[in-house]
Amino acid sequence: MAKRYFCIHGHFYQPPRENPWTETVERQPSARPEHDWNRRIARECYIPNSQARLMDAHNLISELVNNYQYLSFDFGPTLLAWFEKAYPHDYRRVLEADKMSVARLPGHGNAMAQAYNHMILPLAKPRDLRTQILWGLADFRHRFGRESEAMWIPETACNDAVLAALAEHGLKYAVLAPTQARRVRKTGAEAWTDVSAGGLDPRRPYLWSAPGSEGKKSLALFFYDAGLSHAVAFEKVMTNAKGWAERIAGAFDPHAAEDQLVHISTDGESYGHHEKFGDMGLAHLLAQELPKRGIEVVNYAAYLAGHAPAWEAEVKPGEGGLGTSWSCSHGVSRWSDACGCGGEGKSLAWRRPMREALDWLRDHLALTFEREGGKVLRDPWAARDAYIAVILDRSDESVGRFMAEQLKAGDSPDNRVKALRLLEMQRHAMLMYTSCGWFFSDISGIEAVQNLQYAARAAELAHLVAGVELEKGLAARLKSAPSNYAEVGSGEGAYRKLALAGRMDEDRAAAHHAVAALFCDGRQDWPMEPAQAEFTGLARLQTDGIRLASGRVALRDAVTGARWERTFLAAALPDYTVTAWVSAEEPGSGGLESLAERVKAVREGQPLDLQALAGALAKGRRFGFEDLLADERERILRCLVERRRQVWEDSPLLNMDECLGLAEQHFKLGLEMPPGLRGQTEAALDAWLLRRARGFRERPDEDLADLSATRARARAAGLSGPSAAAEEEWEACAVWVLDSLEKDFSAVWLRRLAALAGMAPAANLTRWRYRAQNRFFEMIKNLPPEGDEKVRLVGEIDEAARLLEISADA
Repeated sequence: MAKRYFCIHGHFYQPPRENPWTETVERQPSARPEHDWNRRIARECYIPNSQARLMDAHNLISELVNNYQYLSFDFGPTLLAWFEKAYPHDYRRVLEADKMSVARLPGHGNAMAQAYNHMILPLAKPRDLRTQILWGLADFRHRFGRESEAMWIPETACNDAVLAALAEHGLKYAVLAPTQARRVRKTGAEAWTDVSAGGLDPRRPYLWSAPGSEGKKSLALFFYDAGLSHAVAFEKVMTNAKGWAERIAGAFDPHAAEDQLVHISTDGESYGHHEKFGDMGLAHLLAQELPKRGIEVVNYAAYLAGHAPAWEAEVKPGEGGLGTSWSCSHGVSRWSDACGCGGEGKSLAWRRPMREALDWLRDHLALTFEREGGKVLRDPWAARDAYIAVILDRSDESVGRFMAEQLKAGDSPDNRVKALRLLEMQRHAMLMYTSCGWFFSDISGIEAVQNLQYAARAAELAHLVAGVELEKGLAARLKSAPSNYAEVGSGEGAYRKLALAGRMDEDRAAAHHAVAALFCDGRQDWPMEPAQAEFTGLARLQTDGIRLASGRVALRDAVTGARWERTFLAAALPDYTVTAWVSAEEPGSGGLESLAERVKAVREGQPLDLQALAGALAKGRRFGFEDLLADERERILRCLVERRRQVWEDSPLLNMDECLGLAEQHFKLGLEMPPGLRGQTEAALDAWLLRRARGFRERPDEDLADLSATRARARAAGLSGPSAAAEEEWEACAVWVLDSLEKDFSAVWLRRLAALAGMAPAANLTRWRYRAQNRFFEMIKNLPPEGDEKVRLVGEIDEAARLLEISADA
């Protein structure tokens, strides 16, 4: 009897978002309430899919499903690098799911590799195509501990050359859109059937062979079901798993004599980010509804192992032979021309000039790389291919191994820095081609600006390593890329006003550390990464609202190993005007000591003359608070606000009954509270919440009922809150309780968890609740069914589960 198989492929991807000078993701206001889009989508999609919920008839959590163990999926390598650092526990669940799928489908895991940084491969130079494949495969091997059987092609953009390159690297199959097929035939038949306008059967795999290879370079191709895939992306089908399962069942041919595979492919972000609770609908579909209908959930590799292609296919060449894709009806013009895709009514005339500018830069960087790299590297391009080992592990041991294999000259500090700068130049020369830079409607969008930042960093490294001036030529070419916004003007405006705002040269990095010395107790590992710092001759004082710091800071770029030093003076005045002076010049004999003495003299009553103090650094540069990166400004403001908040918390005048009483009386009379009074009341309420949170660890058994009552009164009086700071503080309390419960699963900690769970909804402190529910569910699920703990603590377990809305049958 013919069997019915089903596969969903989720393409999980975000463009690399790190500032190329600091290797950190900066705040993105459009991603609020989260810090940036990576964090927002992780919390809405990537994390929930690793613990998707099945609910019982009472809407209580009855099961947690790791969707990745059923879902064919790929993750962008640059995204996984960020995810591993930001959410290590959730990252590990993705890897564990692949291992579970290998066990479930013997030898064939759900995960597949992805070309390294989502470059549009048909538009790439052959050596860039090669590196993208090699880096993507190496990253996959490093993370998943096995070889990938396939590679996700960015935007499914391919032609015969791209498919041939995949086949040359031993990959077995690829996933494409049905609109990319040109013609098909049954193996052994002579006549082809044209399917370029439709008519392709997506329920079987097809064999593609490179033209002229006589079948020696071949891949299996899976063309996904376009209608079903479109439904996931645009029809909200995940809200009704039962109806969606019926629709999937209807896609099979009931009269087929052979096994069939119905399969769909979408952006993975459809399951939770684009569609809220899509992760839950997916879990219900894969774990319950499809098995009920006798439909077996598989991945492509497992299906291919038992169903060799019996049909052949050719792909469309696309315009100019550059291929086709799933997201551009014109082939691949979306990433090189004003084709109209993604325009949203705006002019796309900027796309071609931007690509031409980056192509010009790429070619000049290649010449620099070959010329300068040839002086220190045995084979520059082979070294670039191998450099992924350093990207994945930047430890001294890893870099040392790489240099031993690749350096032509001796492994001196200078040769090492030069080699690393050249290789970083090439890394950024590829990152600047990330597809999202052209995907949307203007060159000033955050994705396009990100690509321009990578271009700026690559050009800067070329100048540092070889004295080559490329930035002026790049900016001049970008000038011909018109923006849709007058305030930006052109690509040159986007480059100078937006991209270069993130540049971190040696002076600016030193200025950040100088200002940090004013506010953050001189923590040497703060604030900048990857610049590591050591202070010498550090002198600091705080008097009459004035803060001063002086000294010398030695910095090291943890990526390239480059070192530099700066002398600095930093000052903050009572109005919070912040200034830092930095100079590359070594202070003369006694210079640092003299500067320190002059700083200390201010404490002893001498008038403050900043210009005179800074005279020793006259040949240096001056930086204001506005010259710091936005995240660093925010970090410093948090330090200052925290000190203000401490004053609030310690104030004997902080009487919540009095504060709330005034608010309630205004509300009852329908009167607006005076703005100043309202702000003070909300600040006082927040300070009280923070004080209670900080006291919780000292007195975890204190009654929390007043928290619920006070927040309920505040909400009834129309007051806002709690603040993000209060949410974070109570989230930390919940994490502490759960960590303690994992170490000591006892009645005491169960009661403390129940107290938090009971208080939080009424107090509107809910940020921590989702993850706490999942963690506690896993704890009780992993208890031995008839074990002593489950029997002895049944009352406490049930009470905590009830308050966390977890089924008693879990």
